[in-house]
Amino acid sequence: MNQISAITPAQTQISAPNYSKNSNAKNVNFTGHLGDKFVRQIMDGNDVNPKTVLSELKGTFGIKSDKVEDVMESFIESLKEAFTQNKSLRNEYLNADKQIREFPVEKEKAVRMAQDEMNKNFGIYVRAQNEKMAAKDAEITELKSQLEKYEPLVKVKSVEELDTIMPEKAIEILDEIVANKIKARESMLNFLMTGQGQEEALKQLERVSMIGKAGSDGILNIKDVKDKCEELQKNGIRFSSNARYSALQMISAALEGNDKGRYIASPVIEKQVKDNAMAILTPLADNRYSNTNIDFIKRSLDECIQKVKNFHSGFELGLEKYKKNYPNGKFEVVKIDYDPENSYVKYNIEGNEGKLQFWQIANYGQN
Repeated sequence: MNQISAITPAQTQISAPNYSKNSNAKNVNFTGHLGDKFVRQIMDGNDVNPKTVLSELKGTFGIKSDKVEDVMESFIESLKEAFTQNKSLRNEYLNADKQIREFPVEKEKAVRMAQDEMNKNFGIYVRAQNEKMAAKDAEITELKSQLEKYEPLVKVKSVEELDTIMPEKAIEILDEIVANKIKARESMLNFLMTGQGQEEALKQLERVSMIGKAGSDGILNIKDVKDKCEELQKNGIRFSSNARYSALQMISAALEGNDKGRYIASPVIEKQVKDNAMAILTPLADNRYSNTNIDFIKRSLDECIQKVKNFHSGFELGLEKYKKNYPNGKFEVVKIDYDPENSYVKYNIEGNEGKLQFWQIANYGQN
């Protein structure tokens, strides 16, 4: 009989064997199922060796065959079950190992598939957007083509829509300038002397500026308007597109047209009149050019005030000279307030009658 080698528990956990077959074993003449006993001891980790087994198998006349059969049957069944369980565990291990080894590949494959799907969807989206843009571009191109046909119509407008005044309006404004000449100059003098009451003067400056703009636009070249302008210029009313010149002309006429204008002979009053005048002239300055900047306007105002002073002093001296040179002559001053252009001196010298304009008297006095 072959010797039975020692059996030690495997490292892999083995479940308790199924002892059901031992219950059907033949020729078992003892209680306790000897084979199952040894199997339980092995499972519990006890030291089971051949000597221990053989000592249990011996009878009075040697080893008993039925005990050997019982032990061998338990061992064989336990080994079968352990082998089956180990094989199942090994398969699970191999499957797990295969999954672990295949995971990076599957992961890369999944990522690649996701990227491909994303690229595919993005490509579809881009193509769709490109198609929309192409359709929109075609629509815009067609619209531009249609608009080009009607472009000349955009330039069509009534002359009434132009940024200028019509001849009828120009003549109307010219009449307003004449009607408000005295009122505007009186308003200007009040402002220069008191710093108040400039409203009518500013309205007149606005009218003159509108006529100046009409002149730049060629409206004053139209015969009816041109005739009206010539009529007004005979009355000393001048027009310019330069608002600064128009304002200075009104200041001069206001100071020359009233006896209070002589007050500027006082340096104190002259300075205040200049300060007040600059309140109107400063907003009209354009510092981009040397002939429109604030310094140029101040110099122009200085010249204007000096001419006014010369006018008043020259008129008084001129009238005295006429009376002195023609002692038998008669001289009558016909003064229209705020209208030096139409004011005059009526004379009768040895039967010769006539009129002298104020500016003629003033120039005579300065020579």
